[in-house]
Amino acid sequence: MIDFLFRPNFYIIFWLGITFFSLASATVVTSLFIYCRKYTVLVNAVVLYVFFFIAFAQYLIMNDKLMETLNGINELEILSVFNALTLIILGLLIIAFAAVSLIKTAKGFKEARNDIEASVKALIPKNSVWKPEQGLTNSIIKKYRITEAEQAAANLALLGKSNKEIAYTLKKAVGTIETQLKSVYQKTEAPGRFALIALTAQSINEVNEE
Repeated sequence: MIDFLFRPNFYIIFWLGITFFSLASATVVTSLFIYCRKYTVLVNAVVLYVFFFIAFAQYLIMNDKLMETLNGINELEILSVFNALTLIILGLLIIAFAAVSLIKTAKGFKEARNDIEASVKALIPKNSVWKPEQGLTNSIIKKYRITEAEQAAANLALLGKSNKEIAYTLKKAVGTIETQLKSVYQKTEAPGRFALIALTAQSINEVNEE
């Protein structure tokens, strides 16, 4: 009943599935590194890419053996019990590691989002009536001559969204968003989005004091 476990046909499908799964896992983990810039995440992604190449190499080896058999060059090679078990165990280990990485990545995205939200709240004075959802204040827009396009991008940046998230929401290229935000930072002399948050919160407090 388990004769198929010793035939290359089974391992072609088996390793092809692992190849796609490990590549997808590596891509997701890489996106988390781009999002949070934690090098432990990068190491995790590199390991997954190594597993992807191992899986792809095994798939190519098995596929070549099957092609040689179909072309009549060699007879169908039956794997030994040791080789079959070794390949199965290696494949299952790759699947397990990739699955654990995906679970940790999901938690990592949530933690990164919580860190951003906490940073945003820490920059806003306790007595401030301004909330990030309100976006740039009229005083800042007029004072620094912020365009409508720049305002739309900046308002989302004030919510702690990444450039990719802003680009997706506004249906624009990431490069366009980066250019617009850079323009806002230059006009307001804010080094980045967190400084822009503090500047905006301070501006509405100054208006209220006046």
